[in-house]
Amino acid sequence: MITLTFDESAKQPKYEQLYSHIKAAIVSGTIARGERLPSKRKLASHLSIGLNTVENAYAQLQAEGFIESVEKRGYYAMRLSARPGGKAHVPVDPPAAEPDRLARPGRYVLRNNAVDTASFPFATWSRLMRDSLRADHARLVQDMHPQGDRQLREAIAAYLLDYRNMTVSPEQIVIGAGTTYLLGMVSELLPHGKFAIEEPGYAMLARTLQSRSVPYVCVNVDTEGMAVDELRRSGASVAVLTPSNQFPLCQVMSIKRRLDLLAWANAAADRYIIEDDYDSDYRYSLKPAPALHSLGESERVIYFNTFARTLTPSLRIAYMVLPARLMEVYWARRNLYSCTVSGFEQRTLLRFILGGHYERHLNRMRTKYKRRRNALVDGLRPLASRIRMRGAEAGLHLLLSSTTGLHEKTLIKRAADNGVAVFGLSGFYQNPTGETHCVIAGYGGLSEDALRKAAARLCAAWKR
Repeated sequence: MITLTFDESAKQPKYEQLYSHIKAAIVSGTIARGERLPSKRKLASHLSIGLNTVENAYAQLQAEGFIESVEKRGYYAMRLSARPGGKAHVPVDPPAAEPDRLARPGRYVLRNNAVDTASFPFATWSRLMRDSLRADHARLVQDMHPQGDRQLREAIAAYLLDYRNMTVSPEQIVIGAGTTYLLGMVSELLPHGKFAIEEPGYAMLARTLQSRSVPYVCVNVDTEGMAVDELRRSGASVAVLTPSNQFPLCQVMSIKRRLDLLAWANAAADRYIIEDDYDSDYRYSLKPAPALHSLGESERVIYFNTFARTLTPSLRIAYMVLPARLMEVYWARRNLYSCTVSGFEQRTLLRFILGGHYERHLNRMRTKYKRRRNALVDGLRPLASRIRMRGAEAGLHLLLSSTTGLHEKTLIKRAADNGVAVFGLSGFYQNPTGETHCVIAGYGGLSEDALRKAAARLCAAWKR
């Protein structure tokens, strides 16, 4: 007979206390596998509790598979193949995020992917969100079109025509939660494709392809862009590029290289170029270079862009423009896709664009980032004979190369000793290349004053 003393002061009901007691006895082996349990009436009488209490406890044990009911014979402990439990799992705290580890008091972190989130127009955005909730409430609770909000796609198409000289239809645009998500979708649309990514380049592209078991190769980038001869030898059918501002080498792809790449894509029916228009909105002197998509070969180019760099990284809204042939493939598979961006955010972004707020925000941020760039560039001028600087024309980071033979580890260590975190170029290569003489210094996330102080510390560190 099962014996249990109930805790009358516990918040846990008696049936739960009984259930827990019997479950623990079965798990520990105190009640043997296949052993018959007392009848509900006998157990209720023995424990001086109501019949309903025993019935509820037995029902819960039976629902979880710890006991079974045999007709006209009673309840039996189940024969478990293995006892649950064992060594308790102790949760392990995840490692501290790298920005948190580096960003200590009195330390300046020149991270390349940082943006000025404090300048996000919170008041305007929240007002437009309220307006959208009032005016669009019927639309917001309906199923989202898999490509995203139609009117937002129309606004994006108009923006691309005005600022990137691209003539596209809203039907070609697909909105998704980040460019890496969209890259994964393209890999599904091209299931037999072999991808070529830039070396050095954005490491998340390689991780995305690896996670999907998509074959890829790394193709070196020279002074004009991805090396076409190497691309031809690689056997790749899809080339992923950042032609407007190559990441992380900060260079604009030459028109000759662009035409060579388009010729490569046209040489076989299954070849495509994915144009990631990275940081095309942040050029500080000259106009942005024309998009590959605008050079008359739009059927070979899949265009990517994102609002994460121009607004805030937490706003996971990116989009791609698919050629007509791939749109046919997309629509043949449309039942497999759903839009991964909230309708609330899409409608708010639509109002943000149509109201002229996006254009004004971009202009403000170009001015602000240009000043920050100038603060860092001017602060590093005393190192002109020791450090060669690249990337000041566009984007949110500089490439700093030692002209005196200092390796990147030395540059990084001396900077860290003086309270500044910079990052080695070798970290952006997929294939080990050995140590470079170059580091990356981002300026998007720090104020002008902080950048001047950081530059002064770098001068002191690297003059030695």
